[in-house]
Amino acid sequence: MKVLFLLIFAYAFAIGATFSEMIAALKENNVPYMQQIIITSKDANLAAENKKSILMYSVWVGNSAAVNMLVARGADINAQDIDGKTALMLALYTQREEIAIFLINAGADLTLVSNDKQSALSMMGAKDKEELLQMLQK
Repeated sequence: MKVLFLLIFAYAFAIGATFSEMIAALKENNVPYMQQIIITSKDANLAAENKKSILMYSVWVGNSAAVNMLVARGADINAQDIDGKTALMLALYTQREEIAIFLINAGADLTLVSNDKQSALSMMGAKDKEELLQMLQK
């Protein structure tokens, strides 16, 4: 009986996190707990009904430690929400320059276009990656 309980517990732990658990940890700025519950890239890519990922929420609140951890765990930096916005676009919109630079250096696609026809480059009026990075580092 004890073995069965341990197997059930191990299976429940192994299936990973829920989106609501991740949001609660993010609200509490509990990145160590997020590291415990975000085990796989599937966990790192969970999203709400509006297709906003936990990475996008982490960018929105400016939690760079969570952003770094999620990217390291396999979060899709180019995922688009229901409006076509990416984590990079949200970083630029909220003026989170440090996070935007990190996402660009991690390989964020600067040319993805949102539903309102904006790309990361057009949001900043830049013509290429180098110009965008220069604008953000000022």
